[in-house]
Amino acid sequence: MKLKGLKKVLAFVLFLYSFLPLKAENRALLIGIGNYNHPAFNLNGPILDVKLIEELALKIGFQKPQIKIIINSQATRSAILSSINDWLIKGVGPRDKIFFYFSGHGTQVEDTNSDENDGCDEALVPFDLFRNGHRVLITDDEINTLFNQIEASQRLIIIDSCHSGTATRNLKILPIKGLARYGKLLVDTKC
Repeated sequence: MKLKGLKKVLAFVLFLYSFLPLKAENRALLIGIGNYNHPAFNLNGPILDVKLIEELALKIGFQKPQIKIIINSQATRSAILSSINDWLIKGVGPRDKIFFYFSGHGTQVEDTNSDENDGCDEALVPFDLFRNGHRVLITDDEINTLFNQIEASQRLIIIDSCHSGTATRNLKILPIKGLARYGKLLVDTKC
């Protein structure tokens, strides 16, 4: 008799739980590349930058399990793209927040689809910047395609690299209450 009563209580609790709003699935993806697979391209600072940005993420409400960090040799092109897909796109809904941070090299390459006024696409440089004698990059077109699939209502994107000024130019940007007075701010760090 007790087991039967417990099953009824559990069924009732599950029934009530189905009407509760789900907790937001906030996620941060922090990427820092200071050591590249070609040492001539190494940078000072990105790893410390990621540690400082992680502290910032914690202060603005992200919890440790909601923060994914990829550094140095972990930050290959495929790892970055799959992390954006698996961590920031899948399982994130309209009520959620995402935070994307990249610290590393940025560059420009020839625009192949004529969507750039200057004829150049901006690109992030992953750890494996060369593979089989060819440059391996993540273009602004790829970034925009992926980031526009993120359903989160709030997106904080910081790209700390050369040529980052238009990396997210095609994202659907909504005004943030209280920040309208600052207007649109684009920062392009020079190498």
